[in-house]
Amino acid sequence: MTARLLTKALANRTAGTDQRPDLARRWDIWRREKQKRDQEDSPRGIASATVFAAMNRTVPEDAIIAVDVGNNTEQRAGHWDVWQTALHSPNFAEYADLCGALGIRVTSKTDLDSSIERALDYQGPSLVEIVTDPELI
Repeated sequence: MTARLLTKALANRTAGTDQRPDLARRWDIWRREKQKRDQEDSPRGIASATVFAAMNRTVPEDAIIAVDVGNNTEQRAGHWDVWQTALHSPNFAEYADLCGALGIRVTSKTDLDSSIERALDYQGPSLVEIVTDPELI
């Protein structure tokens, strides 16, 4: 069915509520919430909102980046079973270095932008391990 036929078939049957004002209001609430979360700080790691804000500032729109969220700390923070194992995640930045890539470990939000930029500028594979606090979602 073409769009023209669909439009004709739905003529006079599209009564609805314009939800754009409500959507704009909700977006405004979410933007303020993200800004608030970006200001949160913890000695255990960086807030997720801060990580994504840094990525929005530093990563080109057309970049292809793999993002792995979590190394079972979220499960532990939520007091959920971690597949019945006591294994601990390695230092992924050190592992990347051992494999011949550039590995950067970030534990402070002040180092976030420069670390991402350094990884993006690197001529070869790079990995940025960002230690986040799972309580700062």
